[in-house]
Amino acid sequence: MKTPHRRTGLLLAAAAAALVACGGADPDVAEPVRPQSADLRAQILAAPPVVAPLLDDEGRVLPGDPEAEPADAQARTRAGRYATAAQAEQLAHAGSARVVQVAPAANGPAAIEQAVADARRDLEADAARADAPVLVRGGDLVLAARVADRLADAGHGRVFLVTR
Repeated sequence: MKTPHRRTGLLLAAAAAALVACGGADPDVAEPVRPQSADLRAQILAAPPVVAPLLDDEGRVLPGDPEAEPADAQARTRAGRYATAAQAEQLAHAGSARVVQVAPAANGPAAIEQAVADARRDLEADAARADAPVLVRGGDLVLAARVADRLADAGHGRVFLVTR
């Protein structure tokens, strides 16, 4: 018959054997290095931000980022397609977008007409990229939104207003 002390000793021996089997009792096996909270925070901050794409793999428009919608109702477009600066940069960097810059002007209608004329001339000159998405930028979002609307009316199906 086994005594309680002998049973405890056998249990301890079995536990030690299990630790050795999984590498837990081997002093030569190093403990994994766990980053300190400051290190982990620095790694997270250094990681590039995740940017939601504007288009899917087929070139279809994806749902927009609600944060990109202008607070000013006059700066909204009829199509409701907005892009953050990071999204616009991502699309432009891929080489698949045309960028239209709306220059600030004291005369809003003249600035709109000039930007639309310049954009249409540039877009029509490169027939191979006529269906490329268009990113409209401008310091005055109301003027830029009107340019985006006019380009969409002219048949450019994927026009985005860059808002922030």
